[in-house]
Amino acid sequence: MRAGDQLRFYAISKQQYLEWSGGEAIKMRVIEEGLHTSIQDLGRIGYRSSGFPISGPMDSFSMKLANYLVGNKENTAVVEMSFVGPTIEWTKDAIISITGADMVPRLNGKQISLYRPIIIRSGGHPAISYCAKWSVYLPCD
Repeated sequence: MRAGDQLRFYAISKQQYLEWSGGEAIKMRVIEEGLHTSIQDLGRIGYRSSGFPISGPMDSFSMKLANYLVGNKENTAVVEMSFVGPTIEWTKDAIISITGADMVPRLNGKQISLYRPIIIRSGGHPAISYCAKWSVYLPCD
């Protein structure tokens, strides 16, 4: 892809997605959105001359740590949350970790710890509350 190229996005069926993704179905569904929630990886190094900013997370250390805690590569995309986080339903069992800002995460209404792997069973609803500062990172295996 080069600067000035045009892209076209189009909808695909669930079957096409499953074929393209190697059979992995979606693990999480957003029940209630957060105030500022996005998907982040470590950014794009080496493309600034083509007009692409590096981008990436606001706190790369916390992102890398979150991925390490669940056994992912450090550049695996995570959910980055700021100020008020979302409520997410997990459609498959997963291992998550929450790192970054001072906040109070809950799983099915009960407080859970930061900076450690947490097993989420299908149907689990972690909710991320107010973040006192910076951002929170949520990877899944």
